[in-house]
Amino acid sequence: MSSELHRIRLSAPVLAVRAGRREVLLSGAPVDVESERARAYRRGLREGQEVAQRQLAPLLASLGERLREQSEEASAALRAVEARLVELALVVAERIVAREVAAGRHDVQALVARVLEQAQEATQAILFAHPDDLARLEECAPPDLRLEADPSLRPGEIVLESPTGRIVATIEAQLANVRHALLSSEVLP
Repeated sequence: MSSELHRIRLSAPVLAVRAGRREVLLSGAPVDVESERARAYRRGLREGQEVAQRQLAPLLASLGERLREQSEEASAALRAVEARLVELALVVAERIVAREVAAGRHDVQALVARVLEQAQEATQAILFAHPDDLARLEECAPPDLRLEADPSLRPGEIVLESPTGRIVATIEAQLANVRHALLSSEVLP
């Protein structure tokens, strides 16, 4: 009988009488309406957040992947621009150097000094230079350094040959060294 009564109570409409902030079910059990409303709100909010998270997770993952792709593309574009800027700067530098050399405003003596500094041993060395630069070099070259004219070299370019090796100080070689230094990871991040 008791289970049948319980079934009847559950299936029968619940009638309640509101008394202030509480409702009293006709069955006699008090219910705090505000607490129930707050509990239902929290449960609904939690369930809504869970649904939103399930629905947004794939979208967020896709967005994150697209951001990574965009970042990689931007980095590649930046590296390409940096390389192009280096090439442009070197073209400008080459033209400026060529103009200065053509006007005779180059310091071939300083270049020879740097090359001799790089040479491990300058004895029995031969320094090749453009014929126009030989007169200036004869004034300042060490006495044991043999000077030779080489019309294939441009003014401002020299080549030092010694028993230990050969040092080429042409404008192209110097710019190639600058290019390598600028494009290497040591200079550009």
